[in-house]
Amino acid sequence: MKGILYVLLAEFCFAASSVVGKFVIIDSDIPGIQLTFFRFLFGSIIGFVALKRAGESFRPVNVKMVAWRAVFNTISAMAFFMALEYTTVTNVNMLGLTYPLWVVIFAPLIIHEKFEWRNIFFVILALLGVYLVVRPDFQAINKGDMLAFISGVSASVAVLALRQARKTDSTHVIVFYLMVTGLVVHLLVLFPMWKTPTSWQWVLVVLSALLGVAAQLSITQAYKFIEATRGSLISSSRIVMAGIMGVMFFSDDITTQLIAGGALILLAQFGMVSNRFRLVRRRSSDEL
Repeated sequence: MKGILYVLLAEFCFAASSVVGKFVIIDSDIPGIQLTFFRFLFGSIIGFVALKRAGESFRPVNVKMVAWRAVFNTISAMAFFMALEYTTVTNVNMLGLTYPLWVVIFAPLIIHEKFEWRNIFFVILALLGVYLVVRPDFQAINKGDMLAFISGVSASVAVLALRQARKTDSTHVIVFYLMVTGLVVHLLVLFPMWKTPTSWQWVLVVLSALLGVAAQLSITQAYKFIEATRGSLISSSRIVMAGIMGVMFFSDDITTQLIAGGALILLAQFGMVSNRFRLVRRRSSDEL
């Protein structure tokens, strides 16, 4: 139960961070990655202090998985907030939340789980859902939608790496290296495009960053208590949260096609994960 609550808290903070970030972007020429820069900046400071106070070693046990978590989470976060410049809060979160599907697909490659070929059906179902959300005319596909999709694929690798890293390394160690990696990458990329926020924009930028840090801390702690596939499915609750927030704050256009696409994505996720649960229970029964 504790793991579920941590995941739900994380997804609420992620959704709220994207909403606050969208308020900054629509009223200025501040680039999306400037918002994630401050998330990683504050996160690095908080992570360093927490690690020092806990008296833990700065040396990770599973270096490979801690590094994978840091790199792919950075890619996912950058793509996510860049997407907010071009598409709606609802679309960004819905497409970003396709990552539970890719968790199941990439699990055999990263954590050596057996691949079930029946999952191909659910992947096709999900891609149909993505098609309905993106609504491409094959002459011009929305750049924001594509970035959000890339964010989801990258997030799946980050989640699998987190699950493996969490077996040997603490929340403090994982979050610290995640934030420092993201900060270094942003320093290299952001410098030429920096825009100075106004006083009110500074408030929103800081709030979005702090919500993002809270989400990262919560999701990292969650995977101490919950497996990757189950946690990923519960994370889909952000689609509903973000959809409600998008309508409330930005009057996002919730069409029948968008609802159908979201429903197919959720159905595919549920089908994949429930199928995996049945296989795990069957194996456990055979071992008894």
